[in-house]
Amino acid sequence: MANRYWVGGNATWDSTAGTKWATSSGGAGGAAVPTAADDVFLDNGTGTGNVTLSSTSVCRSLNCTGYVGILTHPAATAFNIGDATAGAGNIALKLSAGMTYTKGNNLSSSINYISSSTTQQTVDYAGKTGGNLTFNGTGGSWILTSDFMEASVSCAFTVSYGTFNAGGFNVTVGIITSTGTNARSIVMGTGQWTVTATNATVYNVASSGMTFVRGTLPINFNNVGSTGTRTITHTNTGETSCPSILISAGTDTVNLSTGRFNNVDFTGFSGILGTALFLVWGSLTFSAGMTNTATTNVLTMCATSGSKTVTFNGTTLNRPLTFGENASTADWTLQDAVILDTARTLGLAHGTLNANNKNVTAGAFSSASTNTRILNMGTGTWTLTGTGTIWNTSTFTNLTINEQSSTIVLSNTSASTKTFSTNQHTQNYPSIVFAGGTGAFIMGASSYYNWSNTGSPMTIQLGIGTTTIRGSFLVQGTASNLVNLNSSTDGSQRTLSKASGVVRVDYLSIKDIAATGGATWYAGPHSINVSNNTGWIFGYGVSYSYQVLSSLPSNEAQLANAFDLTDYSEALADDTSYADSTGNNNYNAFVFSKAHTDNTTPISVRWKGKTDLSPASSPVIMQIYNYTTATWMPADSDNTTPAGTEFELLASVPVSPGNYYGSSNEVTVRVYQENT
Repeated sequence: MANRYWVGGNATWDSTAGTKWATSSGGAGGAAVPTAADDVFLDNGTGTGNVTLSSTSVCRSLNCTGYVGILTHPAATAFNIGDATAGAGNIALKLSAGMTYTKGNNLSSSINYISSSTTQQTVDYAGKTGGNLTFNGTGGSWILTSDFMEASVSCAFTVSYGTFNAGGFNVTVGIITSTGTNARSIVMGTGQWTVTATNATVYNVASSGMTFVRGTLPINFNNVGSTGTRTITHTNTGETSCPSILISAGTDTVNLSTGRFNNVDFTGFSGILGTALFLVWGSLTFSAGMTNTATTNVLTMCATSGSKTVTFNGTTLNRPLTFGENASTADWTLQDAVILDTARTLGLAHGTLNANNKNVTAGAFSSASTNTRILNMGTGTWTLTGTGTIWNTSTFTNLTINEQSSTIVLSNTSASTKTFSTNQHTQNYPSIVFAGGTGAFIMGASSYYNWSNTGSPMTIQLGIGTTTIRGSFLVQGTASNLVNLNSSTDGSQRTLSKASGVVRVDYLSIKDIAATGGATWYAGPHSINVSNNTGWIFGYGVSYSYQVLSSLPSNEAQLANAFDLTDYSEALADDTSYADSTGNNNYNAFVFSKAHTDNTTPISVRWKGKTDLSPASSPVIMQIYNYTTATWMPADSDNTTPAGTEFELLASVPVSPGNYYGSSNEVTVRVYQENT
C-alpha cells in the first residue's frame, strides 16, 4: 500500500510509469504505476496537468482535493477503485469543485467500486455528473458525502455486492439495478432519489440477499416520455424494506412488476398503469389523468399495522383491489370515491377498511374468511355493478360490519343472477336498493335496514333463514311490470320479518314467503298471491278512491280512481303532502273505507286537507254511510276556511255505532266539494 501523486502533466494514466508518479505531493517523478492497493492523489502538486484514464487505471482510492485540471474518462473504459482495505482517510473517491471531469461516453465511461473492506468509505462527486456506476465489492461499504447525478437517462446505478448508503444526499440516476443473490444493502437515507430513464426496466431490486432500508422521501420517477413502458420492480417485503415511489410525470405505460412498495403516488402521471401484480405497504394515490389496463392481477394493500390512505382522484381501477394480508391490524381510510370496473372485486382480507363517508363502486365486494376484519361503511353509497356473487360475507367469523347510514345499490339490470351472500350473518346490513332487471337477486338471510327498488320488473329470492327489515320495506312493481318475491328454493317457504309498523306495497307476485315479526304486511290490491304465503294481507285493509263526478252516488261503492301506493302514503302520513283530486265536473269527491275487527267500537274518523276553492264559497262536506238505512248521513263540514289553508273534519259515532258498520265490519266515509 503506497501513495501515488500525479506529476506527469498532460498524460495518460496507463501501465507506463515514466516520470508521471511521485511518492509525495509535487515530488520527483519516477515512482511505480499505482496498483489496486495504492491511494492516488491529484492535488495542488499536480498543477494544471490533465489526466486521461485508461483500461489499466486502478487504485485503492482517488483523492482530487485541490486539483483544478481535467480528468478525462474515455469511452469503453471501466475505472476500478478499491481493494481489501479502506482508502486513505476512508475515502474511495473525492473529486474537487475546481476540477473538470469529462466522459467519452456516459454509459461506457464507468466506475466500479470493488473494495471488500467493511470500513465505510466516502464517495464525493463534488457536483460532477457520473456515468454508469457499480458497487461490486464483497463486504464493501460506501457512503455519499455529496449529491450524485448521472449524466444520462440511460446510465445505470448498480449495487451488486456490499452496502451503499446515500446518507443525507440526493441521488439522480437513469436506472437502478440490484439483482442476484449476493449479500448487498441499499440505505436510501434522507435525500431525494430520482430515476430519469424511460422505456426500460428503470428500477429492479431483487429481495434475495438484499437488505433495503427505505428513505425518508419517495423515489421520484420523473421521465416525461410518451411511448414505451417503464418497468419498476422491488421484491423485498415489509414496510421498512420497500421504497415509497412517486410517478410524477409521463404519458407512457408504467408496470409495477411483481412490485412491493411503501407509499405509491401517481400525482402528475397521466399515462397508463400496466397489468403487473403489485403490493402496497403504505398509502396509495392515483392521479386524475391516468388510466389503467384491464387485468385480473390483484392490487393488494398489505400494511401490517398503522393507518394508511387511499385516493382515487376519479380513476376507475380495472383490476381487483384487496385490503389486508398476513394477519394485518392496519386500517385504510378512503380519501374520495373508490371506483372499480364492473368485472372487479373489492376485498377485505385483514384489518379495517374505513369508507370515510365516501362512495364505493365495484363489481362485487368480498370478505369471506376467519381473519379479524372491520368494515366501516360510512354514509356513502356502495354500488355493486357486477353479476354472480356480488357480495360475499358467507364466512363471517371475526367480521364486524358497521353499516352506519350507508346504502348498497345493486345496479346491474341484466338477465344474469346477482347473489348477495351472507350465510345468515347476524350483524346489521345497510339499506338495499334494487335497480330491477330480469335477472334474479338472491338475498342472504340477514338483517337489513330498508329495502327499496328503482325499477321493475325484477325478481328477489330470499335465502334460507329469516330476512329481517329494521326500517322500511318499499319494494313494489307497476301495473305492467310486477316484482317477483319468492324463495331461492321453489316450494320452500322463506321468512320476511319486521318487528313493528305497517308495510304497504303493491304490484308484487309473491310465492313461498312468510311475512312475520309483528308488523302488518299489506301486499296491496294489485299483488298476486301465487302460493304458500302466510302473514300477507292482499289489499291494504283500507279502500280509498276519488273521482270527479257529475252527481253523487247514493251507495257506498268505491269511486273510479283507486289510490296507488303514493296516494296511500300521502294520505296516511300526517304531514304537508296530500292525495289530490282535481277536475271541472260538479263534484270532487273522496271515499274512504276501512275494515275493523268488530262492529261495536265507537267510531272516530279524522280527515285533514285543503282545497283551492274556498269552503266559504262552496262548503266541504263529510258524510258517513249508514249500512242499516243504506244512506249517507252528515258528519261534519267547513264553510269558513280560506282557500289553500289546511283544515280538519271529523266523523264521530261515540255510542251505538252498529248501524255504521258493514257486513265485514267496514266503516265508510266520504268527503266532497261541489264545484261552483
